[in-house]
Amino acid sequence: MIAIIVKSRENPVRLEKLRALHKRIPNNHPTYKRIRQDLHLREIGFQGEQSLDYFLQFIPNEVIVMHDLRLKGIQQTFFQLDTILLNKNFIVIVEVKHYSGHIYFDEGSKQILRKVNDVTEGLPNLLSQIHRQKLQLNQFLLEKNYPLVPIIALAVFSNPSAIIETKGLPTAQRSAIIRSEFLPEKLESLQANYSQVRFSEKQLHSLVSSLSESHAPEQLNILKEYQLSISDLKMGVECPKCNQINMVRNIKFGYWSCLNCSFSSKDAHIVTLHDLSSLVNHPLTNKLARQILQISSRHVVYRLLKHYPSPNLSQNLPHGQRQ
Repeated sequence: MIAIIVKSRENPVRLEKLRALHKRIPNNHPTYKRIRQDLHLREIGFQGEQSLDYFLQFIPNEVIVMHDLRLKGIQQTFFQLDTILLNKNFIVIVEVKHYSGHIYFDEGSKQILRKVNDVTEGLPNLLSQIHRQKLQLNQFLLEKNYPLVPIIALAVFSNPSAIIETKGLPTAQRSAIIRSEFLPEKLESLQANYSQVRFSEKQLHSLVSSLSESHAPEQLNILKEYQLSISDLKMGVECPKCNQINMVRNIKFGYWSCLNCSFSSKDAHIVTLHDLSSLVNHPLTNKLARQILQISSRHVVYRLLKHYPSPNLSQNLPHGQRQ
């Protein structure tokens, strides 16, 4: 049987917020270059995670796949897992990297080095990272009173153009480093080496439920992280066609018109409200929505917000109490 996906891959919260922030920060703002670079790195990382999904189709045995888990582990600290694969015999942690260039592991300095265009830089030690993830997941299982089970942590490189060099590493560490296309073969090998059943069918499904219920999405105040306030952001409605932030509302006919490309839309404000509400760390009030949409009429904005399905919207207040 092929893999069973019980928790699908989603756009990471940080990536979503960075996308929204990048659109709203002026090009000449002091933080713009940093935000653009951070977004680029996050996009590459997510691209690598998504590329793994193709190879998960070829997993030969029945395996349960869960993506994007954030759990409490040792000393109640949170840890994140890109992908975990579970069956009755073992658990596999998969940490995906989409690095380009020449990647080599320096056992002497305990560093991962990357060389691109004759420039060498140090990277975070991926082997240490997956070892910590393994310890954290093991602690999670112990606290939930699940049986001892082998946990295999893999560092998976998804960029086919990267050159991966692991000379000098101990055999155990070399075996933890693979390219994404070899993941199905790796799982076949693990299935042969770990043939002892550790979980009953009931225990396995109980664990999957426990992992899902324990997932704690990241609560991220990205404006605070970059030391920004809403006054640093570009206000106004983004055009769905040309992506310029310069649409105006025709109050009489109830549609938005782009001053750049003349595109018109009745609901262009929805994406803008979604983007901006994801950046602020408090409910989206009528007053704030007027600032975002650049509309002075609180009654017009009230009608627009009535049909806006946002969990970060203070629509539960009586009309007279909205600012």
